[in-house]
Amino acid sequence: MSGIACMFPGQGAQYVGMAHDLYKTYGFVRELYAELNEELHFDLAATTFEGSEDQLAQTGICQPAIFAASLAVLDVARERGCLPEQPVGTAGLSLGEYAALCYSEAAPRAAVAGIVALRGRAMQAACEREPGAMASVLSSDTALVESVVAELCAAGQVLAVSNYNSPKQLVISGAVAAIQAAAEQLKARGVRRVMPLKVAGAYHSPLMQPAVEALVPALEELEIVSPKLPLVMNASGQAESDPDRIRKLLEQQVCLPVRWGASMRSMQELGMQSALELGPGTVLAGLLRGVDRRLKVTSLCTLESFDGLSVNS
Repeated sequence: MSGIACMFPGQGAQYVGMAHDLYKTYGFVRELYAELNEELHFDLAATTFEGSEDQLAQTGICQPAIFAASLAVLDVARERGCLPEQPVGTAGLSLGEYAALCYSEAAPRAAVAGIVALRGRAMQAACEREPGAMASVLSSDTALVESVVAELCAAGQVLAVSNYNSPKQLVISGAVAAIQAAAEQLKARGVRRVMPLKVAGAYHSPLMQPAVEALVPALEELEIVSPKLPLVMNASGQAESDPDRIRKLLEQQVCLPVRWGASMRSMQELGMQSALELGPGTVLAGLLRGVDRRLKVTSLCTLESFDGLSVNS
C-alpha cells in the first residue's frame, strides 16, 4: 500500500480563478467544465474564473464551483502520474465528500454534479428561511462544549456541534442568538477562543432540515455502487461500502456533524501516512496538522503546485 490518502476540500475554500491555469492548459479540463455546464445550466467556467468574490461565495454557486475545481485537479493529478496506484482511501470535508464519491467510482460525475448544484441551492434556501451562524471553538475539552450545547438546547435554543475537526477544534452551529449565548458561556467557563465564522448560515445543524428534505428525492434517484476504495464518510467517521448506507449518510449529512477527526483516525487505521489535498485552498492540511502533526499533506490546485511531484515515480 502507498500509505497515501486523497482528500477533497469543502465550502469556504473557493476563490476566483481557482483551477483556471489547469483549464487553460488541459483540453480534458475544458471538456470537464463543458460537461458540467450541461448538467448545471449555467456557465461554470465564466462564473469561477471571471465572477466576483461575492458571487462565488453564494452557496448555490460555490458548491458546484468547488466540486468542478476538485475534479479538475484530480484529473490533472491522474494525467501527471501524481495519484497513488493504491490509495489507502478517500474522504471529503462536507461538500468535498461528493468529489470523494466520484473518485471512489461509487457514482457518476455528471449525476453527482446535479446533486451538488441542488445541495447548494437547498442549503442557500434554508439559510434564507432561517438565519443562522457558526463559530469555531478552540478547546480540547469536547465534553464541556457538548455540555454547553446540550444545556442551551434544553432551554429551547437551536444549536449543535457541527464539526469535530480535531482534538482541539470544534465548530458550533445554530440560531444567531444561540451561537452568541454559547460563546458567552464557553468563555465564562474558561474557553479562550470562540471565533465567529463568515458563513451564510447554520450548516450541519437542525436548521438545515429543509435542505435534507430537498435532497432526499434526488439522492434516491442517484445510482450508487460500492466504492472501489475505502470511502470514509463525514457522518460516521468510518469507511462505508454499502450503497444504501452511503445514500442515507449523504441524505443526512447537511444536518449531522462532520466527524473529521474520527474520519482521519479511521484513515490512519487504514494505513494513511500522508495525504493529497485535491482542490482549492489548504484547509485540510491545517486540519490534519491538528489531528497528527507527523502527517505530510500536499495541497494541489495550481500548475505550480504540481512541480516536481510524482507520487508513482
